[in-house]
Amino acid sequence: MDATTNRSEQLSATERVTTTVELPALPASVWRCLMFYEDVPRKPWPLLRWLLPQPVRSEGDKLAIGAEVRCTYDRGHLLKRTTTVEPARLLCFEVIEQHLGIERYARACRGSYELQQVGDNTQITLNTAYRGHLWPRFLWRPLERYLCHRLHLHILLGMRERLVSEGGPSARVIENDPIPLKL
Repeated sequence: MDATTNRSEQLSATERVTTTVELPALPASVWRCLMFYEDVPRKPWPLLRWLLPQPVRSEGDKLAIGAEVRCTYDRGHLLKRTTTVEPARLLCFEVIEQHLGIERYARACRGSYELQQVGDNTQITLNTAYRGHLWPRFLWRPLERYLCHRLHLHILLGMRERLVSEGGPSARVIENDPIPLKL
């Protein structure tokens, strides 16, 4: 270990990052388009590609309580277990195994997707809990939060693209109207 990594994982507090957007569809349609980072067909932003392992695919049923989803990356894998499923409202999972080569810097703990109808739209909130191991925390936390928000936005844009491809809202509105991001 070097001076920037915490020597005791137990001392690392769990950090939580939340990103909320509004998608132009009802919750049932958005629910059908839920994806994990590993499911998004487009390439991640350059900074995500440079700093994080690259997602390849996921295997398993994320919508069944207790089901395990294996998420494969170019440098390893994650194993996620679904803990809560409330269709068109809430999906929660925990990360039960992480082998990505970044464990000395950060370890994923759990995540969730919360959907709430707002008029004819759906407000979707992605939550990620992780343990950061880089010290001092006040220096590294802003970069970690930024990367996590960008990862969330990448997933949400992928969901929005899937909504359009499945005959959802007009492509013109999707292409010309940037997602309103609430960090």
